Amino acid sequence: MEEHVDKSRTLFVRKIPLTATNESLANKFSEVGPVKRAFVIKEKGETKKNRGFGYVTYSFRDDAVKAMETIKEFDGRNIFITFADRRNMGDSSSQKKAPPTKRVESSKYLRARTIVVSRIPKNTPLEKIEKLAKSLKKVINMEYKDAETNPTALMHFKSIREAKMALRKLDNSQFRGVTLKAIQQCNDAAYMPRKVLKMRRLIVRNLSFKVCLFTEI
Repeated sequence: MEEHVDKSRTLFVRKIPLTATNESLANKFSEVGPVKRAFVIKEKGETKKNRGFGYVTYSFRDDAVKAMETIKEFDGRNIFITFADRRNMGDSSSQKKAPPTKRVESSKYLRARTIVVSRIPKNTPLEKIEKLAKSLKKVINMEYKDAETNPTALMHFKSIREAKMALRKLDNSQFRGVTLKAIQQCNDAAYMPRKVLKMRRLIVRNLSFKVCLFTEI
């Protein structure tokens, strides 16, 4: 239990205002760093009143630590923050499972705003990759495949527009003495590492190829 709490990026927030919403909670905690997910717990039934507590998950562990140490109030009300306990993580009274169609749409949208970064030097520590991701801003989550032959990072951005802006900054940029290669996940498979290609096939093998076509307005 202690090990889980120590490594958690999820905070349990108590005494939040009864008027708080998922959006206002996310906005408050995003002042510290990129928030991956935030939601308030509501009562069951038609009223769905705010129960006075919620959860916030950060993209990076150090932002969660900083938030717990620095955020003391929310909309003029003193709040209490701890790392989320595994026993409480399953409280889904206000979280309904998304219908199949919405889950598919979410998967397609996530892939459209994901940038795959390869040609990363071997033995690059996670801290260096996190620092690179933070410099781009609007990164809501990151996965680092620290493989011996081809280390790869998947950076998930807040929007397709932000992903494309990051793509222009990352592709052919210099990092620890090498030139990085960056692509949008559902485009340009020629340079995508085999492991990522395999992952992509597993995720979308039952979908039309058209799901990879996105137009940014």
